[in-house]
Amino acid sequence: VLERPDVAADPAYASGRERSQRREVLFALLGEAFAKQPWSHWQSRMRAAGVPCGQVRSVGEAIRSPEARERRLVTRIPHPQVGWVPNMALPIRYSRTPIADPVAAPTVGQHTQEVLREALGYDEQRFAALARAGAFGPPAERHEPAGTPA
Repeated sequence: VLERPDVAADPAYASGRERSQRREVLFALLGEAFAKQPWSHWQSRMRAAGVPCGQVRSVGEAIRSPEARERRLVTRIPHPQVGWVPNMALPIRYSRTPIADPVAAPTVGQHTQEVLREALGYDEQRFAALARAGAFGPPAERHEPAGTPA
């Protein structure tokens, strides 16, 4: 791939153990060679030689890549407050096993009562007392119609 028969034939790099022992020297040699050509040049050569390879991308580059578009990895899911939100689809697809549709992440406090009820056994009286004490945020202001005693 690098057109360096001297390195390919060097017994110092004959096995994985020997290459690991000379890792810094080998990485410097590879870095120097790779810097001479763009990724597309090396990718095609490595694939032709059967060398597994892939481009290191930022998250943004990865989700906008042709591969992500082809696999439909970035989707949209409905959200009760903002309409829709972006979502990463599961990259693993099964031919006969459907995957559950994703849902938006819960809003802050959306499941507080369910969790406290199921995990700690809280009842409605306990919730009311916690709400009055401000445990779930500032107590809701009461708006009584005019002339109604508070």
